[in-house]
Amino acid sequence: MKGFFKGFVFTVVQFAVVIAIALGLSDCGDQGGGHGGPDDGGSGTPGGVATPGDTSGGTPKATAVAGPATATIKGMTKFNGTPPKMPVIPMNADPLCVEVNEGNQVRLEQVVVGENGELENVFIYVKNPPPGDYKAPSEPVVLDQNGCIYRPHILGVMVGQDIEVRNSDKSNHNINVLSKIRQGFNVNQGPGQAPIIKNLRRPEMAIDVKCNVHPWMNAKMFSMEHPFFGVARQGGAFEISEKLPAGTYTVVAWHERFGEKTQDVTLAEGETKEVTFQFP
Repeated sequence: MKGFFKGFVFTVVQFAVVIAIALGLSDCGDQGGGHGGPDDGGSGTPGGVATPGDTSGGTPKATAVAGPATATIKGMTKFNGTPPKMPVIPMNADPLCVEVNEGNQVRLEQVVVGENGELENVFIYVKNPPPGDYKAPSEPVVLDQNGCIYRPHILGVMVGQDIEVRNSDKSNHNINVLSKIRQGFNVNQGPGQAPIIKNLRRPEMAIDVKCNVHPWMNAKMFSMEHPFFGVARQGGAFEISEKLPAGTYTVVAWHERFGEKTQDVTLAEGETKEVTFQFP
């Protein structure tokens, strides 16, 4: 009887220990209040910019109507008031940069405004895209180093799409993509060197791109899970690159100095809707 009692007690203790361990492991799986660690795709989005396709935090889901993708969003980005004057870039540190620009003064591109208030270098995207399995295009996106400036200054690319980095200058350059979720790259590229092909494997917003050789060189790169984005370039005009099904969408305009503006846009089948974003 004593042996039976001892065995029974031992079994109960074993069972209790197993349950405690299981509960402890369950708790370890969700530490930090549910926030992703440094390697998950939801961290490192600067300036409060939501991850593409994120519908948390009260963001409305797309109310897309089942049907063909035939609607278009395009428009303008404008600046109201007197824009800040960008400083002249001191390129004298590299005579080749002065030479390639033929001695002309080059200004930083954080704020570029046309004669009639057209604001350039604004990234436009649909925050609540229709669901779908979107594949990266086979055609690469080009980032050129030309005139000791990154061209374009704002760059959108789909996850997995090739980024073709070129050096059109006579100077040595360095491309340092400063991802906050450990998917960046840092490579040197000499004059006349073959293009460098890279890609990003996860969505991430407003990634800083720097040149360690020329500290004034900078750009912003957006890695997107879907194709519904565009950039307002010269003249402030933009167009979302892919057509959308009829529905209501939240469209975001992002500027590196002036932040975000959003508008809800309702599209009918086959409709082209023009939208204007006013900054600041």
